Amino acid sequence: MTIRIALINHDEVVVLGVATMMARHARDISLTDLRGDFEETVDLVLLDPAGMSDEPKLLAQLLADRRVRHVVALTGDFEPMAADAFFARGYDGYLSTGLSTHELIDSLRAVCDGLRVLAPVPDDDRITEKGWPGREHGLTEREADVLSLIAGGLSNKEIAEQLGITVNSVKSYIRGAYRTIDVDSRTKAVLWSITHGLRTPTVAHGARSGEAGTRAG
Repeated sequence: MTIRIALINHDEVVVLGVATMMARHARDISLTDLRGDFEETVDLVLLDPAGMSDEPKLLAQLLADRRVRHVVALTGDFEPMAADAFFARGYDGYLSTGLSTHELIDSLRAVCDGLRVLAPVPDDDRITEKGWPGREHGLTEREADVLSLIAGGLSNKEIAEQLGITVNSVKSYIRGAYRTIDVDSRTKAVLWSITHGLRTPTVAHGARSGEAGTRAG
């Protein structure tokens, strides 16, 4: 099934970039023009709300348009703390234009599948004043790391090598994470990770990795 997307008010560079990404890496996603008078459904409308004085009016029109299934904010002016407000107003996705090709494609597919997606661009340091992604849901830092790597497509062996721990430790973290987020399969864990802003850790946590491996052994 082809996913039809439309970019409403993005500049030419963003439109060209998205079109190129889809053509090369997601043949199931095609760009369309919402301006015509036609009956076909547009699965995802991507809107950049930054600096738009008439954004509330345009959003209301899109949400009421029977041709539009989902509206997604795709913006370079990304503020993670504003995500809840965007979702409350009717957006089904809040995405950064700084996402990698595969992160953007995965996020768009997840929204099309009916999930609400928050996808910030990775920064150089995962640990913030709020802690690591997933902490507010009860995940430990290591469990969040493992879930992020699962979402990145790594096997248990590859995760163990990435984090400097044993495969048995990886399995233990997976079991703990699954209980915490209430999923029972790798596929569900990937979807949960995507919709909650988890991403692949940029680096292993040095001494903490070694300590975890020692304790697990």
